[in-house]
Amino acid sequence: MQKTLTKKARSIAQMKRTAVCAMLASGIALGVSAAWAGPLPSDAGAVITLPGSASATLKNDEATITFTAESQKPDARTAQKTVTTAADQALAALKAFDSNVVVAETTGLSTWPVYRKAKEGEVATVGAWGVRETVTVKVKDVSLVSKVLEAAGNTMNYDGISFGVSTKARAAADDKLLAEAIADAGRRAEIAARAMGLTEKNVRIESVSVGGYSQPAVRYYAAPRAMAANADAVAAAPDVSAGTAEVTMRITMQVRITP
Repeated sequence: MQKTLTKKARSIAQMKRTAVCAMLASGIALGVSAAWAGPLPSDAGAVITLPGSASATLKNDEATITFTAESQKPDARTAQKTVTTAADQALAALKAFDSNVVVAETTGLSTWPVYRKAKEGEVATVGAWGVRETVTVKVKDVSLVSKVLEAAGNTMNYDGISFGVSTKARAAADDKLLAEAIADAGRRAEIAARAMGLTEKNVRIESVSVGGYSQPAVRYYAAPRAMAANADAVAAAPDVSAGTAEVTMRITMQVRITP
């Protein structure tokens, strides 16, 4: 009788040890931390949508300069000739630069009447004609901006300069930012997995979508129009800084965390 009880007790103890080993093996197979006591994902896994983002500071590497020539004369033809001559001389001066780096084109030409102030009871009459021509210059090497200002500024006014990031530089930055944004979302997914007592090996990416991209802001310099009062004045070429632009890539990643 005693031997039977002892044998039975040993058998029960062995069964308990087997059950404990099976539970431990199951926990290891699931990758569950022994310290984890929270709810686990279902057999199909838990689906989580996570944000990811990356930012960069880009150097402005191109500039757009607006030049104008304006004149008022008693007749429109004389005013137009004055303005056209000034613009032609500026365009000729800009031809000294590499046409692949400095691109100039006439983007505006307007004429308007200038009326005399009418006396009471009289009809206003045209006393002069105003003409204005605009030349836009795209500079693909910002180190040449001051030289371009000096070359065209001998005969035209410069109204403003805007600096920006070229398409090529922006495309290169986009590729890098996308990779960094995906890595950022992946890091968040790993944190979520560890919070469930699992590891990054239990994370599977199901989809990635680009949630938004902030375009680099254009940096603009407005030029004083002091030259407009004196057509014979020559603009002094200022030293300008191209500056930088901030860009950000945002994505949304959907992951499945499986046990």
